[in-house]
Amino acid sequence: MNTVREKMLAELQLRGITPRTQTAYLREIAKLENYFNRSPEELGEEEVKEYLVHMLEDRGLSSGTSLHHVQLLLGHKSPKTTTVYLHVSKMNLAQVCSPLDSIPEEL
Repeated sequence: MNTVREKMLAELQLRGITPRTQTAYLREIAKLENYFNRSPEELGEEEVKEYLVHMLEDRGLSSGTSLHHVQLLLGHKSPKTTTVYLHVSKMNLAQVCSPLDSIPEEL
């Protein structure tokens, strides 16, 4: 187990995180290592952001997640920066409900 994993495991145990969640967190660190083929200790901020974008795209986490939340996850100051990373399909757009749809027709 490398230093990052040891520190992470110690922190998770200190916070009383369940063993199952600890295992999931450690598995994600292993995926990060595999994605870049090197230790997380060697990665910079831009590489971590790249991996977050990869996760959003690969796992479909962006579908149904507001642009603002994705922006916060990626640490972007402007929504314009975030939209560069998001791929919105026509199918997803068709599923989006407009706030106007909830207004009763009797008005």
